[in-house]
Amino acid sequence: MKTLSTHFSRFLVCLKPCIAGAFAAITFSMNASAQTAPDNTPQVPNPVSAEQAHVSAWTASKADPMLPKSKLRLEVKGLRPSVGSVRIGLYDVKMPFPAEGHHLEDRVVPVGSAESLVVDFSDLPHGTYAVAAIYDVNGNGRLDYVLGIFPAEPIAFSGGAKAGMFGPPGFDEAKFKLDRDLTFELSMR
Repeated sequence: MKTLSTHFSRFLVCLKPCIAGAFAAITFSMNASAQTAPDNTPQVPNPVSAEQAHVSAWTASKADPMLPKSKLRLEVKGLRPSVGSVRIGLYDVKMPFPAEGHHLEDRVVPVGSAESLVVDFSDLPHGTYAVAAIYDVNGNGRLDYVLGIFPAEPIAFSGGAKAGMFGPPGFDEAKFKLDRDLTFELSMR
């Protein structure tokens, strides 16, 4: 028994420099990116995410008068008059689709007295986009679910894409090319 503990102790002595080196590398990499506050406490920088940078660049391209732009008109159908609101998100291939809060631009439109409404997105740079819409019937500002997985409120996607058994469609299923003014229908189901 004494022999086994002796071998184990020798093993730990040999391993100690390796472990210390690994922690030194981790500490160095953390300190290389950390900054310090005036009181010398380390501060982790808050870098702009690639997604935020993309949205900023896209927004700047909307304002560029030299770039070609078009208008997207959506005719939303299948609504109950004067009940709830429709939430629509516009996405491109670099944005997670369809993820709440990860859109390029969005609209929240209260449902009026008709069973349909029209929503415009104007001055959109030409490109490939997808649209996701939620009919927020109860007006709580979010999509409600049955059993935590199935939408309890009507949804719609561009291109006639439908949610499947395992979730919403992918961007490729809902994408469309915008290179001129375009109008299409979203049927809430």
